[in-house]
Amino acid sequence: MNFFKNKRILIGVSGGIAAYKAVILCSILRKAGAKLKIVLTENAQKFVTKLTFESVSGFPVYVSMWEKQGFDIDHISLKDFADITIIVPATANIIGKAACGICDDLLSTVLIGLKTPVFVVPAMNSDMYQNNILQQNIQKLSQNGFYFMEPCIGNLACGVVGKGKMPEPEEILEFIENKLNFSENSSQKTIMITLGATREYFDRARFLSNPSTGKMGSAIIDELINNNFNVIAVCGHISENIVINKKALCINVVSAIDMEKAVEENIKKVAAFISCAAVSDFRPEFIFDGKLKKQNADLNNIKFVKNPDILKNVSAANPDILMIGFAAETDNFIDNGLKKLKQKSLDMLVLNDISRKDIGFATDNNEVIIFEKNIQEPYLVKKSSKSDISKIIVKKIKEILNKN
Repeated sequence: MNFFKNKRILIGVSGGIAAYKAVILCSILRKAGAKLKIVLTENAQKFVTKLTFESVSGFPVYVSMWEKQGFDIDHISLKDFADITIIVPATANIIGKAACGICDDLLSTVLIGLKTPVFVVPAMNSDMYQNNILQQNIQKLSQNGFYFMEPCIGNLACGVVGKGKMPEPEEILEFIENKLNFSENSSQKTIMITLGATREYFDRARFLSNPSTGKMGSAIIDELINNNFNVIAVCGHISENIVINKKALCINVVSAIDMEKAVEENIKKVAAFISCAAVSDFRPEFIFDGKLKKQNADLNNIKFVKNPDILKNVSAANPDILMIGFAAETDNFIDNGLKKLKQKSLDMLVLNDISRKDIGFATDNNEVIIFEKNIQEPYLVKKSSKSDISKIIVKKIKEILNKN
């Protein structure tokens, strides 16, 4: 908890049954040496009183736009006070107000003026949390720099078990510290990643592609964002159940040519490029107008041309950018891996064995061999979840970037 010592933290408490946990959070922060100011909404005071927060925190508590403390304008002085703001618990109401810029009480008015990190901890009934309008509001605020911590699954006050329970105060503070406490060298660096499968159309109904779902790429994106990188995600076709992190800038593409163009347009903005997409090696020379009919299709006249090697071309044109590639192989792993690492001038290559059915495409697990430039022995990551493998990959990327 040393991270929070002398930090100026504004706590916003809205009207939910989990408001009592905000009292515990304030107590922990006080013991850690943080300087607090606390804002309670009118509904929050129906669960926990102003006196309780004042007694536990030892710091001033604000409840109204019209009850001034001193000569300062409260909603201005409060937003200027904060190094960090935490809204805990955050109801659907306060999230909706913030997303729409509504300022009808002290807390919502303070929120619209904040320029420092805002952490939001929703807690509510599971149906309310999953409501499309609330999720759109969360996405809107996330795109504007708010950090959201997902609620837990558990017993809710309404008597059901579902997603909507507020995490414990210690977990909230760990989440905040992990988001803010990162090395200066990796701070705000941008990484671009390609993921998913490209599609090369023959006609308006058929295409050449592969089984990639985007699961590995999505896991890497989550881990990059957890490590405070900005992410540009160039997405080919991904499975419907894969959700790309809302904090990533997502550029959707279809073909390899589309993907190459998107990469070239954004490559100068990044510190590292990860080529995780499964790109078709070939494409039809031209797309038939309409749909090819079985009875008159002359398949012998369908000619293929090579697609560009996006990673090789980008690597050759940008020698100062960290280059990480993925390769799918069925045999001769070490020889093929070392060959591709050298031929494409890569800093790292992650090799997948696609001959096995229990790992790789469309599975939750993988087993990879990681090759690194100037390191003789490749590193085997035995069968693990794609989430765990992403942690290893991102850790290595950070180590390399911090050396440069």
